[in-house]
Amino acid sequence: MTFYLAAFSGSRVTFSDAKFTGGTVNFSPTEFSSGGKVYFDGAEFTGSNVSFYSSEFSGSRVTFSDAKFTRGTVSFNAARFTGGDVDFNNAEFSGSDVTFHDAEFTGGTVNFLDVVGPAPHGLAAAVGTPPPARVNLPSAWQSPIS
Repeated sequence: MTFYLAAFSGSRVTFSDAKFTGGTVNFSPTEFSSGGKVYFDGAEFTGSNVSFYSSEFSGSRVTFSDAKFTRGTVSFNAARFTGGDVDFNNAEFSGSDVTFHDAEFTGGTVNFLDVVGPAPHGLAAAVGTPPPARVNLPSAWQSPIS
């Protein structure tokens, strides 16, 4: 399934409780902007290849709260977090390959509060040490991780 070059702006879209269990889902390079609300709350990423490569999060509210990243791959590589709010609160990172290599965090707020599991690969390098005030990481994730 592909959302290639999609733009989510000014409306509400929900993928809440969706099950990404096989195949490939392409959200790259999607634009999440202009006051839209996109929900992945409670979604399960368990065995598929999901890409947010080079997507831009700039002015929308995008939530992955209570999402489970337990198998498969999810890439936020080269994604740009330039505005809006992105929440991974209470998400579980255990057993999948979630990556943030070369992601940019230059605006907005990104929360990883009360998460379970290890930090996604490339996240610490992408946000820097110490992380900017607008990027909220658990203390265990604030040391350099590849």
